[in-house]
Amino acid sequence: MDARRRQILEWICTGKHVIQTDYDKPASDRTADDATRSAHHVAPSETSTSSSSDIPDELIGTDHDLLIPSSTDIDRVFQDGRATWARFAKLAEALPLHAFPAEFASLSIMLKDVPALPDNLPKRGFIIGRPLWHVPDPDPADGTEKPEWDLQYAHGVRKFFHLSYPRPIECRVYSQPTIPGHALLAAQKGLSFLTMCWSYILSARILELQGSKPVYSRFSLLPVSAKTFRAIAGEVVLSLGASASRKLVRWLCALLSPKAGWLADGGGFPPWAAFCAGDTPIVVVTADGPAGFVLRESPPSSAEATELLIEFCRLYGLLEPGTESTEHTITTIRHIYPRSLASIISAINPILDSCNLYLLAKVFALRRPRVALWWLGIFLLGDFVILDCISCYLKTLEERWGFGSMGLPDITVAAWTGSPQSFLDSEPAPASVDPKGQVSRADEDVCLAWRPFGYIAKELLEPDLWPWLDHSCMKEYSHWVWYIKKGNDILRDVQLGFRRDTDRFVPDVPDRLKMYSARRRAGHDSVIKLEPLRKSTLRMINSCVEDVCGDRDACILAMPGAMSHPWLKDWGGLE
Repeated sequence: MDARRRQILEWICTGKHVIQTDYDKPASDRTADDATRSAHHVAPSETSTSSSSDIPDELIGTDHDLLIPSSTDIDRVFQDGRATWARFAKLAEALPLHAFPAEFASLSIMLKDVPALPDNLPKRGFIIGRPLWHVPDPDPADGTEKPEWDLQYAHGVRKFFHLSYPRPIECRVYSQPTIPGHALLAAQKGLSFLTMCWSYILSARILELQGSKPVYSRFSLLPVSAKTFRAIAGEVVLSLGASASRKLVRWLCALLSPKAGWLADGGGFPPWAAFCAGDTPIVVVTADGPAGFVLRESPPSSAEATELLIEFCRLYGLLEPGTESTEHTITTIRHIYPRSLASIISAINPILDSCNLYLLAKVFALRRPRVALWWLGIFLLGDFVILDCISCYLKTLEERWGFGSMGLPDITVAAWTGSPQSFLDSEPAPASVDPKGQVSRADEDVCLAWRPFGYIAKELLEPDLWPWLDHSCMKEYSHWVWYIKKGNDILRDVQLGFRRDTDRFVPDVPDRLKMYSARRRAGHDSVIKLEPLRKSTLRMINSCVEDVCGDRDACILAMPGAMSHPWLKDWGGLE
């Protein structure tokens, strides 16, 4: 409890309104903006200020400090982290050029409990859903009487899925990789076309679930005759030959148009709709040459478009159509403890500098195969800005300067993909039955949803938490529930997920999270920036002074003396 609150409490208990002024006052008075920020519980890094003379730029170890690790710990984490990632880089370099780990053979490894969309969707706006979690009762009641409220099941955080956008995604197509000789992108012939085809198939399926359909717009490419065609430098040429059906030619000319060649009936675009914008011209070459397209011709349905895609893949000898182009939707950055970030950047920085996306994808695949498939999809899009984002995050905990981070853990996404993102997805260890024993703070976190580090005496915890810690209760993902408005009613649509719907999920895909010990412990030769570690520590402190009701008190932290630490100077986290 801070000095001001302690003084108020003393007034209430003693009735003596004695003004004490021996506590440290803030450096400046709080403004209305400060109050607003505190009310919304902004991260501590945004509400704290410290003099540059008080806190150095470089992380310097301190023995027996509450928040700062010792020099020995810093050296150990750095050396082991660098040795681990250097090992993965070496293994990746040893793989053949176009080879990936065996786990990549099936895309289903990353779709564990991903829910399907409802069979009936509204045409506009968005739909809302949330997960249902099962948390077993550590002390189940005897008897067969069913309680009115089953507290073993609880709904999670809601997620919104937008169904329509005013504009489609703009894709840029290049005739050559932006970096000459780039092995990954140069090897993926036809990937741009496959991406556009899958974009249409997924979009058409959403429209069908909405009771709608796609329609061709007035924009389209016109095919060129192979007899008269002369290639021009910088063009992207798609030669379909004489075997392509007329429907395939019409469809591809719409998909590859420099302006959106199709849209939803009634206007708008599904979330995955895309078109080929940019300055690089795309030319479709056929045996017959120019042909007029029938006015008001209906585009293919999702099933018909899939057949056209198979036809296209046969023309080009692509035996596995689109196995990589469906992966370019989202990425999940693992929540890594900042002391090891410097070691990671030290090991993979040569790969980032060389822009070798192929090698980087292999490194990630050797470490965490399920997550690496999403990374591969991102890399195959060919935008090298992602390398800057990775490098920036490893140095600052932000993918872009001043934009915050996209890498916050999400327990729902972890359950969907089958890939743990943070300690919240780990199984806790059994706690000591002795009230004076030690309990891992990380296990207490699962009950309180914040993560301080180290251990805490069990007797300092609320007794209500003891049964959950003693029995190592672990939450389990049950299912997903969509909520759909129909008239004045709200309908519930329960989705069990890919694993139970298809029985095609591959469960045994190991994450190689073991840290390898470095052979040398002679200290590190790299400068570890202090700010990322301090920032993440302040975020942790900001969370762990808050109880389940939202009240904030330093006593909850159970770290005596932490509030007077130099890192928390002028921090307004308790106000």
